[in-house]
Amino acid sequence: MSPSDGQGPAAPGPPPRGPAEGVSAGSAAEPSPSTLAALTALATAFRQLFLALRNLAIAEARVMRAGIPLFFMAAVALVAFSVSLWVCLVALIGWALMRGTNSLGLALGLLVVIHAILVFGVWSLIKYSIRQATFPQARAELRMLGRTALHDLGRITGKREAVRGAPPDATRDKEGTT
Repeated sequence: MSPSDGQGPAAPGPPPRGPAEGVSAGSAAEPSPSTLAALTALATAFRQLFLALRNLAIAEARVMRAGIPLFFMAAVALVAFSVSLWVCLVALIGWALMRGTNSLGLALGLLVVIHAILVFGVWSLIKYSIRQATFPQARAELRMLGRTALHDLGRITGKREAVRGAPPDATRDKEGTT
């Protein structure tokens, strides 16, 4: 009987590996093929994720780069429309004054005075709007809430330096001291 027909003694070869040698099949020394396949799939997924994030960042940069000239053109258009609206308003006021007074000189004089009042009013409104955009009342209230919280915390924990003095009041914030 020859070893090729499967009925004779087996050809000598390397000893079999596996659980018989005392090493379990799922040990950390030899990862299983399914673990390697899962790690490969995870690495591929991470690579695709980071490539997608890179492409997203590139697209956002392109949008931002295209948006800057558009913003500039919109700002120029806004100024142009504002100036034309202002000129139309002054022209209508001047026409109404000329029709009402029947005197071009008096109408122009009144128009100059009204124009100065309009400019002062718009300037004051812009200054007030900018000042209110910083939310001064909200900032003062948050400062007062923070001081009250610190005072209460000091009173609860028993620290005398935090409790000393009266609790903060709103009059100090209104006077401008912080």
